[in-house]
Amino acid sequence: MHDKKPIMFKLPQLRSLFQHNLWDRINSDGIPCFWFGTQCLEKTCINIPTAPSSNVDCNSWLTNCQFNSNTNQCVEDCTSADNSYITHEQCESYYFNKKCTVKLDIIQCVDLPLSCALAKQMQCYLDIDGNQCYYSILTQSCLILTCSNLDSDFTTHQQCNQRFEQCTVNTTLNGCQQLNDCNSYLIQEQCYFDQNKIECQ
Repeated sequence: MHDKKPIMFKLPQLRSLFQHNLWDRINSDGIPCFWFGTQCLEKTCINIPTAPSSNVDCNSWLTNCQFNSNTNQCVEDCTSADNSYITHEQCESYYFNKKCTVKLDIIQCVDLPLSCALAKQMQCYLDIDGNQCYYSILTQSCLILTCSNLDSDFTTHQQCNQRFEQCTVNTTLNGCQQLNDCNSYLIQEQCYFDQNKIECQ
């Protein structure tokens, strides 16, 4: 048996590998990664290993990165998306590891809202902290997605659970509540799964 030895590169060879993207990989979320020093890192606009000097440098490092001439860095700027980005889904896919949403005039992209409450209906998906948002028809507002925030027209376990997998219908059949222990459900319509997704008997 042969012992596996680590492959050693001199700095010029390593630079060459970076320049030819031989170290590039994609993680399970589809985000490009690269080997830097002793660790594998997700690519972001700002962690380009060489000093950028133009939009070409930044965009070749990671799609849609922009060169900021004031800081001489690559940056993620949702507003750099062109006018063909007209839906939340398109804006959300503009960067690999930064989420954007559609502007209120439905042309181009902007950063995610600071909170769900600040989002308009067309932006009501995620806030900047990664909280899922829900647009309530009843209150005509964007709310953090929780079981209790789902509207009263959710009247079955299936409706509640399909919208948010942590929910079941509430005891009055006019909204949703958090999944719980099976023995704590008060009506048959709730008796499907507990909070660990184990089927009720």
